[in-house]
Amino acid sequence: MSRCIKMTFAVQRSNEKFLHALQKQALDCRLEGFVLASTPDTIKIIACGVSADLDAFLDKVDEIIAKHGGQDVVIDPFLKDKDYRGVFRIMH
Repeated sequence: MSRCIKMTFAVQRSNEKFLHALQKQALDCRLEGFVLASTPDTIKIIACGVSADLDAFLDKVDEIIAKHGGQDVVIDPFLKDKDYRGVFRIMH
């Protein structure tokens, strides 16, 4: 079964290395969507894929967020509103 989530959280400071780590985990889990630093201290992730792969991604993201001092994590179901064409991008 396929599903999508929207995740937002605060970090002290985002950087390209942090965003690439999130992207790498999404690609390793065969997800599509994007990660966006919507402000310098707020990250938004849209991720879609097979339920088991999405769960594995969330486990890894929890570790990454904890390592970078992330807080205020909010995860909501998300209805896919566009075709991400099978890739996971970093948006600027």
